Amino acid sequence: MGDLNDEPFDRSLTDYALAERQAQKVRNAQTPRLLNLMWPAVGAAIGTHYFDNHANVLDQFLISKGLLTGASDLKVRLDSVRIEQFPEMVSGGDYPNPVHFGRGKGANLDGFSDHYPISVVIDEED
Repeated sequence: MGDLNDEPFDRSLTDYALAERQAQKVRNAQTPRLLNLMWPAVGAAIGTHYFDNHANVLDQFLISKGLLTGASDLKVRLDSVRIEQFPEMVSGGDYPNPVHFGRGKGANLDGFSDHYPISVVIDEED
């Protein structure tokens, strides 16, 4: 998981990280593949980062086959992925830009990050 500063469809994720959009491709793969859980956010036009009033999904959850199937004694809940936009983190206006913390003299001590956090639930398998 992390702030990769790339969208799910960017080459860095699809070609180099071998991150797939479809869970079945990861389940059936003969070589290591990862499932990118952030694809639905692209279709929903919500973002982890906003630039020039455009939603970008720059933060990713990439999961292994073991986390997908529960073979690792841990299993991710595919329907639990969220972009967390708590009210105090959202600046006013027409677009849900996060309240930035900033740096130096321009720092906003009430601010957060230029990206929203993402969350997912992982269950321990018995």
